[in-house]
Order: sequence, then C-alpha cells, then structure tokens
Amino acid sequence: MEALASAGIIKLTGYSNARRSCREYSISQRFLRKLFGNNREAYLSRQDRYHYLTDIFTKRKSYSFDELIGIAIDRGQRAKHKQSKRDIPNVAFRERVVRVWNSLEPLEINLDALLDYYNENPTKKNKIFIFNFLSRLAETGVNLVKESPLTVSYRQSYKTAYMGGRSFEIGTGFQSLPSGMKWACLARGHNYDIKGCQLEILRHELLSIGISAKSLEVLETQYICRLLRVAEELVKQFRFSSVFNAGFVTLSFKSSTRRLLNRELGKTEAKRVLERWKHLLEPLRQDLALLLDHYEGKAKTNRYGKCVTNAVGQPFNITYKDMVARKRWKLDVMRRKLLSHMLQGLESQAVYDYVISHKGVCALEHDGFVTYEEVIDWCHPYLLIKIKHCKYY
Repeated sequence: MEALASAGIIKLTGYSNARRSCREYSISQRFLRKLFGNNREAYLSRQDRYHYLTDIFTKRKSYSFDELIGIAIDRGQRAKHKQSKRDIPNVAFRERVVRVWNSLEPLEINLDALLDYYNENPTKKNKIFIFNFLSRLAETGVNLVKESPLTVSYRQSYKTAYMGGRSFEIGTGFQSLPSGMKWACLARGHNYDIKGCQLEILRHELLSIGISAKSLEVLETQYICRLLRVAEELVKQFRFSSVFNAGFVTLSFKSSTRRLLNRELGKTEAKRVLERWKHLLEPLRQDLALLLDHYEGKAKTNRYGKCVTNAVGQPFNITYKDMVARKRWKLDVMRRKLLSHMLQGLESQAVYDYVISHKGVCALEHDGFVTYEEVIDWCHPYLLIKIKHCKYY
C-alpha cells in the first residue's frame, strides 16, 4: 500500500489506537479518470461497475421480485431509528425527534404500480433504484395490505442530519427514490410541502431583529429573470446558493452555480451574469451578516466551545469543527453552516409540531410530509403549505 501511495494512486490516512480509527485509503481522482474517463454517461452504462466482496461464509444470493417480497412479508414490520445517546447526544433534541418518529404511521406502497413505472421507463438506473428499494423492504419487513393491486406497508427508519434538525430515512427506502417513481408507487396519501419555505423563514427572521426584508426582493423569480436575463429553470439554483452562501458570490470554476451557468450560457455570459449578481446581492449580504451576528450572540459557552441551538433544540458548535481533534472552523464556512442550521431548524419545527399533534402522517420529506388525512387545520403563524401530490385507492 505504501508503494501505491508513493506512486500517487492512493492516499493513506494514519491509524490511531487512542481514537480507535483504522488506517484508510482513497483512490486519487486523477487515477480514476485514467481508468474510466470523464464521460459519466458512458461510465454508468458499463456492465462491470458492481462487484461484491464476499467470502465462503457469506455468499451473496440473488433473489427474484417474488422472493424479496415474500421475505419482507415473513419478517413483518420493524423500524430501527438511530436514536441512541451516541447518535443524538443532546437529550432535548433526541426526545423531540423520537416522539416525532414514533408518531408516524406505516407507509403504504403499491408494488404493482412500481413495476408498471419501470415497464414504462425501463432504464438501468431505474432498475437499480427498484432493486435497492425492494432490498430495503426485505431488510426492514412489511405487512401485506391487499393482494390486488399488491400493496404493502412498512415503517421507515430515520436518522437526524448533523445540523439543521431534519430527519432522513436510513438506507435506500422511499425517501431515496426519484420523484416520478416515488409518487407513482405511493398507494395513498397527500404530499404537502412548505410554500416558499426558506424565503419566508428568512423574511420573518430579518423582521424579528428589526431589519427590513426589502433586500430579499432580489431573490424573487421574476426579478432574477428580468435583471439577469436567465431562464426560470436556473432561478432555484441562484436562490439556494445565494441564501446558503450568506449572500456571497464566487466566480470560481469549482462553484456548482458557475459550472451550471457555463454549461447553459457559455463561459463569457456566465461570468457577466455572476458579476452582475454579486453586485445585486450586496444589500442582502449585509443584512445576513447582521442576522448571523445576532445568532452568534445567542451562543452559550461550555467545555466544548460555543454552541448555538436552533428551533428544534439541536446544538451547533461554532468553535470547533472537530472537537476531538480540536480543529476550529474557518469563520466564513462556519457562518454559512450556522445560517443553514438555524433556517432549517425553523422549517423542521413547523413539520415536527404538526406531526406530533396530528394522526395519519406516514412519511417525512425534506421540507414537508406525507399524510393519509387531508390537512384542514394548518396554523403556522407565517408558513403556508401546498399540496404537491395526492393518491387514493
């Protein structure tokens, strides 16, 4: 391995008995590009991409669709959330999310509709998604709801994000499916999203500390289209990157926004658009800096450093990126992470409060939820919801 490392093929990291960490290695991007080239589409079409490392005791067996579903039904439903003290050290936050997860109903999946979707869209990528999803159902177990169409229900297992308070499904379950496949196989339920979530939360946060929300006008769809002369499809990327970069704009070719614009508009026009955008965002950048100063002022100091707690009770250490290694944050990176942590905390609070107080919710989405009952009593003070998908038997 040392010879491979000296040749520049892999990079080694040292092991530590104190931290109980093994020696690890990663393959260099330069070497991978020589092996597979830069054409991602050609790479994904290769037949030899998936290999399993097995031994004589754990030979991997291939299962048919019927066998996978049979295994899943035999096991019955069981959810295994990441809810230990090690997974979620903060007591208040842990108790809150566990209460939310335990309030969820089993999610019903129409497996016949899932196969129909694949027959209409028979791509290799969709085949992998379906196989991984069915494998997840076989692992967690399901209950049979009805045989025609073949419908099963399963309980999702969740974990929390490192910051922001969101809940993500463990493994390759329903939440990981592509949008079209996801809503095609949902047996029944209403999918609600929070309308204009990040903008509305940010507007309320600025007003709450006495700052005018006028600077947010630059994030409106029509404003961006008119002044920057870009298509409406690109607006979401502008808005997202502007908010979560705390109003800073980079012209670096490594930026995802720059790469997108280069592809859509060409390098010269992309540079013009970003320079114009950087100038327009200056008032917003100043307002966000004041908001972040306000958040930092609420930090509490303990032996681990300064911590800021968001609306769902999840703390974020603004002193150390890695407390064990005593590695500190870079200031600009920390402030961007802090803004994301606080805004997503308010978003998660709105969703969690509804789930705890209402029956029938069966799945959590990134900025919304799926429920068997139509929502008629949403009462958040400033956030509104909109229905995105609806399925009945």
